[in-house]
Order: sequence, then structure tokens, then C-alpha cells
Amino acid sequence: MPRRPKSVGLALVLVLALAGCGTLGGDKTGTDRIKRTGRLRVGMAGDYPPLNARSTAGTLIGLDADLASMLAAILKAELVLVEKPFGELLDAVRRGEVDIAISGITMSPARNLDVPFAGPYYLSRKAILGAPEQLEGISAVHQLHGRLLRVTAVAGSTSETLVRKSLPSATHLFVTDQNAAVDLVLQGKADVMIADDPVIRFALLKNPDAGLTFVESDFSAQPIGVAVTPDAPLLLNLVENYLRSLEQIGLLDELREKWFEDPDWLDRLP
Repeated sequence: MPRRPKSVGLALVLVLALAGCGTLGGDKTGTDRIKRTGRLRVGMAGDYPPLNARSTAGTLIGLDADLASMLAAILKAELVLVEKPFGELLDAVRRGEVDIAISGITMSPARNLDVPFAGPYYLSRKAILGAPEQLEGISAVHQLHGRLLRVTAVAGSTSETLVRKSLPSATHLFVTDQNAAVDLVLQGKADVMIADDPVIRFALLKNPDAGLTFVESDFSAQPIGVAVTPDAPLLLNLVENYLRSLEQIGLLDELREKWFEDPDWLDRLP
């Protein structure tokens, strides 16, 4: 069975820490609506494991889903997961169709100009997947320059941009999705794959016997946070306090271990 966070006591500490903090009330576009309806609406794409994915049972699972569930429990609200394509999530937040969005969303300056963010709850880095001998001594993508490698990445992604800039002499194999890129490496048709580290970690979790490893590229941290409906400062403050408390009492580390390192949940995927 999928492993649960080890300490229920820690979760109780978090509930007590946030209870009575005075932030849940008087916010007409955020916390007041949650109190009035008793529902927390969370937008999620469900297509970015291990952060979020749709299970064979039709439910949304992953680190993001756990974060949403725990927040709803703390608020004593019904959790309503609203599944939308990733590109529509921030519009849904802006229009008030959801209260928050938790879906591996990078807190880029351009996005933060449109919606407020709480967090980050994870720092995503560019990572390199390949055989150990290919990655020995490597700590950044540009260090692969000059090796005449076959490099794969998803077309149109920031990884493609990085590959074109840092590895212009490599053989570029840009494909339509992450699974296709992983398959090229598994089949020996590409030497390395460049992607965000959650994608690489998931690939290794699914293929533990493939003889592959990965390194995270230096100077590539991208903060991932929770998008909050605009004009709801109390809700933003509450979610920020929630994430900070999770980090301080160690529950975020437990969730990362559960979804990034423990393969038990993989049999829940289609």
C-alpha cells in the first residue's frame, strides 16, 4: 500500500499552529467564500507525475493532491479538485473558478504579475538523464558541450531552448512528449535527456533497472508554488503559513520521499 506520512502527530501540530490564527475570515473573495460554502476548490492538471497524476480509479494523486487534501482538512472544508489543462489553470484562478491551483506551477515573474503565489514548496532544477559514464564529473548542462552526444528533450519546452543554447554541436532529438524522450534513452537512441528534475525522477522510479542515473544542473532552480485567487490577501497569507509550517515540521520532506523515491504508488497509474 502507498506509504502515508509517518507522523500523524506532526499534522496535528500543524492544525493547532494554524487554528485560531485569525486569517480565516473577512476575505470576501477568498477565505470568506470558503467559510460560507465549506468547500476548497483546487485547480490541478493531473498530468505531471509525481507531482500530480490521474489514477486508474479516476482520482487525482501525487504530492500536489496530498498538499491540497491536507490543506482542506486543516480548514475543515470539503476538497473539490477541479481538473483543467495546465494552460487554463491560471485563468481559472484569475476568474475565481478555483480558490487556488496546485499543479507544479513555476512561480515565474511573468506569471506572478497576473496572480499571487504562496511558496515555493519545491525547487525544480534542470536535470540530465543518462548512463553513469556519460554523466561522470558533470554538474551542469553546458559541461556536455563538445562531446557530440545525441540529446533529447521535449520540443517547445525550456529544455529545448537550453539544449540549443548550451549544446549547439550535439545531435538534437526533440520529441512531442516526455515519455517519448525517455524511451529514446531507454532504447539507446539518445545518449542523454534534458528535462525538469520531477520528470527525470519519475522516469528513474519507473525504470529502476535500466542502468541510468541523473544529475541536477547547477544554477537552474525554478520555484514551484501555489497560485492563489487575486484580491484574497488572507487566503494568500494562510496558504503561505501552511506551506512554511509543513516545511518546518518535516512533512514536506516526507511527501517528497513518498512520491519521488518510493515506487509503491506506481501501480495506481493506468
